[in-house]
Amino acid sequence: MKMRSVLLKEVMPFLVVGILIVTHVQDITAQNLLHISTRVHLQEREVTVTVYYDEGEEAWAQHLFDVTVEALPILEELAGFPYPHGFDVEIYPKSEEEMSFFGGENLSGRGIWINRDTFTPETMKDLYVADTVIHESAHYWSDDLIYGKPWMKEGFCELLTYLTYQEMGREKDALHVKNEWSRTFTVYKIYNHPLDTFEYPEYGPGDEKTSLAYGKSALFCYEIYENCGLERIKKINEYLYQNHISADSFTYMNLLEEYSGEDQKEFFMEWIFPEKVDLEKWQKAENAIHQLEELTDGSLSYIEEKWGFHKVMDFVEFQIHVSTQINVAQSYMKEYDFEKALQIITEEIEEVNKMMSEFDGYAEQYFEAEEYYKSLNVVGEICEDKLIAAKERLLCFKYDDTEILYHSIPHRCPGTACVWPVRLVVSVSFQCITHASTAFFMTAAEIRTVFAGPIQDCRWGRVCKF
Repeated sequence: MKMRSVLLKEVMPFLVVGILIVTHVQDITAQNLLHISTRVHLQEREVTVTVYYDEGEEAWAQHLFDVTVEALPILEELAGFPYPHGFDVEIYPKSEEEMSFFGGENLSGRGIWINRDTFTPETMKDLYVADTVIHESAHYWSDDLIYGKPWMKEGFCELLTYLTYQEMGREKDALHVKNEWSRTFTVYKIYNHPLDTFEYPEYGPGDEKTSLAYGKSALFCYEIYENCGLERIKKINEYLYQNHISADSFTYMNLLEEYSGEDQKEFFMEWIFPEKVDLEKWQKAENAIHQLEELTDGSLSYIEEKWGFHKVMDFVEFQIHVSTQINVAQSYMKEYDFEKALQIITEEIEEVNKMMSEFDGYAEQYFEAEEYYKSLNVVGEICEDKLIAAKERLLCFKYDDTEILYHSIPHRCPGTACVWPVRLVVSVSFQCITHASTAFFMTAAEIRTVFAGPIQDCRWGRVCKF
């Protein structure tokens, strides 16, 4: 905890500088361009749409501007949830080198970049320019926020582009988009592969296999639309958005089964998953992850209610640990090694159950010690440090220091009116001593210094010499 806080404190100035540099570069780019702008009313906010352009290319910008302004409210309605970002929509002309040969790219808060070398003013009315700007605008909804796999992000963007054209009354353009999916799939069919294995290329628009994946993803999402209907797609999107879930292929398949009431496994095995995938083993691993999440949340809620600790702020390290274990298991699931994933999660569940079963006893010991030391008129720094360390260990479910602290709690000496705490030293547990003038933890050397004579261990009734 302390290490991470210090590290964040140290690197924060550099992060801020980095953010300022990126923003400044973007501002410089915008300053060198002309622009047209307006505000578009969406469901929960108004979004400013700005298209930047070079001098003399206003018609080029106006075409992109008109398409974007018309498309955004339609896309929001089709997606099934409100525009989810806090930034406005900005479109920039970029060179082919800047675009890494992409036709268009949505860079989230940095805007939509359009390849000016590909889409020139001479081709500004070309259908593909409108296709590109609608597709990239659709990524404001069809992105990492709700979809965890590239086939979903790209496939549903293409479906939204098709449906947006229909809503605009541009049936011919919509048909052209759908035909392009089929054409791409037919041309590159030799490179066919399961969509779950599709990942974005590291650089540039990719190869024939990537082109195949884009067309196949669009066709598959269109099949979902045809079989299940737009309303079910919108409800799933809304569910993912409201619950902050970035769905993988398995999760989306299960949601589609839930909302459609129909088995989707054969459908997904045909298009999405490799033949070797055992969906039953995947389900067991997925169920175990849900069990661990529920166990963690339920246990921390119980601790919060009974002991007053904050289930989030006081258990950050523990929750990071559990999340890390889940991430490790999910990394094996991505490789379809469901048995290894299940093993990791099962072992973690056993460990969490063990820790939670012991927590009440150690928490009771800690609060007993805390109550005692706070009742003293004089509390030394050693006492305070010991309490803080014990609490930190308790909240990390490392009970050794908590137990030591408990065994250090003194008991009143028989026949005396004094109570003096002494730290465990050299495996000898002194629970109280007589003839002292202050209350604090003492080492053997400190005891020897304060007391010239023998010290009586009241618990055992014997005299110990140092």
